[in-house]
Amino acid sequence: MADVNGDGIEDLIVANQTDGAVSVRLGQPDGMFSAKNDFPTGGSPSGIVAGDLNKDGKIDIAFTRFCGQLCGTVSYAVGPTPATIFVRDLNQDGKADLAVTNTNGVSILIGNGDGTFQAHAEYASNFSPFAIVAADFDGDDIPDLIFTHNGAPFPLTYSRLR
Repeated sequence: MADVNGDGIEDLIVANQTDGAVSVRLGQPDGMFSAKNDFPTGGSPSGIVAGDLNKDGKIDIAFTRFCGQLCGTVSYAVGPTPATIFVRDLNQDGKADLAVTNTNGVSILIGNGDGTFQAHAEYASNFSPFAIVAADFDGDDIPDLIFTHNGAPFPLTYSRLR
């Protein structure tokens, strides 16, 4: 959910794997959503995130697809079989960064502040993570990442990625 058209109403953004598109349904004042508008992705998108990636005050959409890349106007390589994607200023430089879960762990792409990103740094995991969030879990004012995975015996892994 994000206000992609700037009208002050949250819009619905969905990674539509079946149609190989990102689908957007604009929010209406009555709480309903418009018919979907599909934007082809050139593959099956899996994870999706919205945020101001280039600091122009407008919402940008980034997504992963099963081709092994983070895709959009510009594609970035990440670890194999990317799944979910998360946007946050992870290194506290005032620029949006991306975290992408994949089969091997988590790929971090440091943002340049103009909508482009540096080559990914890979943080390995013994299991394939599938969901990720960032927060200051230890009170040091530095974002930490935590992710879940399908492996046993521990379903939740806490990781400080620096």
